[in-house]
Amino acid sequence: MNLENWFGDPKKIRIYKYIFVIAVIFFIAVDIIFVDPHHVYFPWDNYPGFNAIFGLVGSSVVIIISKLVISKFVSKKENYYDR
Repeated sequence: MNLENWFGDPKKIRIYKYIFVIAVIFFIAVDIIFVDPHHVYFPWDNYPGFNAIFGLVGSSVVIIISKLVISKFVSKKENYYDR
């Protein structure tokens, strides 16, 4: 899937990528600044930015796996409707 189909203009794509990167950096910074090391429940909660990075990686993995698995069941051949 091409991003130009969704956003149209390559300049918009570049702007959205910058906004996304800035948002990720912002949320990691907030996680680093406001982490409370005295009330952690798991050892990995001590690492600053862990929750933001875990959420980004986890959601990316779910999207990629679901795209690969679901496309096998939902997609049709290119000439399916021409018959």
